[in-house]
Amino acid sequence: MKYKSNIKRRMKVVGILLMLIISTVSLGTQAKQIKNYSFTISGTKGAYAPNSLKSVTNRPYAVNASMPSNRPRYVIKTTMYNSENAYRGNCDVYEGTRNTGANTGVAGHSYKLYCIRQYTWDGSAYTSGSWAADES
Repeated sequence: MKYKSNIKRRMKVVGILLMLIISTVSLGTQAKQIKNYSFTISGTKGAYAPNSLKSVTNRPYAVNASMPSNRPRYVIKTTMYNSENAYRGNCDVYEGTRNTGANTGVAGHSYKLYCIRQYTWDGSAYTSGSWAADES
């Protein structure tokens, strides 16, 4: 009898350990994605960040605009679209800072970021930074 209860206890422990391992692995696949961008934009011609990102939560998207090295800082207007080009939020980011934009999207979907200079009369400028479809 004692032998059978030891086997049952060991099976429970093994089962609990397996559940912990499986839940840890599945949580690891839900990590937030952060991607870099770099391109030249103007007030009349913007650009999409080169990578679409999958949202993990329903939180706002985040943009970190890098500080330019040889010119004044500009305001970058950002807009997030889903994979079907439907608007999902926007925010303005002053270069050298971070900002978040409302995200009306849904976790688990892919999104892309569009950037353009603040004013139509602005000339072209190289800009870079990083973004995430949802902030942490």
